[in-house]
Amino acid sequence: MATGGLFLGTYDPQQVIVTIDDLPILGYQDGDAITVERNEDFTNETIGIKGDVSRAINRNATGTLTISLQHNSPSVAQIEAMAHQDYPPVVRVAVRDPSSAEAFSSSYAWLKTDASHSFGDEVGTREYTFFLYSVRAGQYIENFAENLAFSLANNAL
Repeated sequence: MATGGLFLGTYDPQQVIVTIDDLPILGYQDGDAITVERNEDFTNETIGIKGDVSRAINRNATGTLTISLQHNSPSVAQIEAMAHQDYPPVVRVAVRDPSSAEAFSSSYAWLKTDASHSFGDEVGTREYTFFLYSVRAGQYIENFAENLAFSLANNAL
């Protein structure tokens, strides 16, 4: 039994929600099925010949959302309909994990490319990547403050 450590809570992947234009995505594949990441770092650093460091803020807040679905997921048809238009439509996307208080959203997102389609003796994977105009963190700080206050009130830290 662990002693002296801090109980960090319980993660339940069932509670993680991804929506595209307010429609929930269903039928995720096993493993890391949802990934949100920025395309570039927050800053760019320059180091002079004497070791002086300067920092430039990188204003590129674009990123990607990648979701891996089972090929028989009902959401595959929804995303495939987007992929087969002349130009994939601009959609709103949101990701929310209540157990960690992480949330991300982008009001302007679009499908980058169609998924690979393979068929075999097991349920296949359809991986879709969306371009995110701006990766915005949602209520993380607000909920973090609530969780920290709870932990402090209960002598958990």
